[in-house]
Amino acid sequence: MENDLISIQCDEVTKNMMNEIQDDMISSLNRVSKNMTQEVIDKIKPMEKKIQDLKNSFEDFVEDNEEFTDKVNSLSSSLDDILKSVEVIIESSIVKVVNEQSKMMVEHNK
Repeated sequence: MENDLISIQCDEVTKNMMNEIQDDMISSLNRVSKNMTQEVIDKIKPMEKKIQDLKNSFEDFVEDNEEFTDKVNSLSSSLDDILKSVEVIIESSIVKVVNEQSKMMVEHNK
């Protein structure tokens, strides 16, 4: 009986430790996600600024060229879309990894 009690206590301690490790992992992955997203944003922002500068520089020159303005606006919009999609992709990938790890831990604890 005493051995069963010790075994149950060990299982509980192990389960608690695994939960703490999982929480730490989730926290770390969230930080990594934010850092990766920020790195991508930092790389794209200069391009976005250059496009805006280009648009401003040529605005007077190409007032009559609506097609050029539309293309620049489209390019700028595409960069915004890229930034948003990168953030969503990274976050969803991390959620997927965390869910898979959680599933593995639950199966392991059975």
